[in-house]
Amino acid sequence: RIEVKKLRYACEAFGSLFPARRVRRFLQRLAQAQSELGHFNDAAVALRRVDGLGAVDPLARGAVHGFAAARTLATRRALPQLVLRLQRARRFW
Repeated sequence: RIEVKKLRYACEAFGSLFPARRVRRFLQRLAQAQSELGHFNDAAVALRRVDGLGAVDPLARGAVHGFAAARTLATRRALPQLVLRLQRARRFW
């Protein structure tokens, strides 16, 4: 997630040196990957936080675990397609 973020910021910084349309397309794919990986990270952080709280209502704990499981599964399903789209993306540089 962090590496995609760094690449996106670098592309944004130097993008004005290249054709805007090509830069925009590549940045869109990076942003999609960064967003999906961010959701994955959010789920992991939520689990660590709720599990580290100690005395938490079991229903609330279950809700967080359910959210994290659903988000993790969705990301794992989406990730291969996102990676493939990034690999196939035409580099603008």
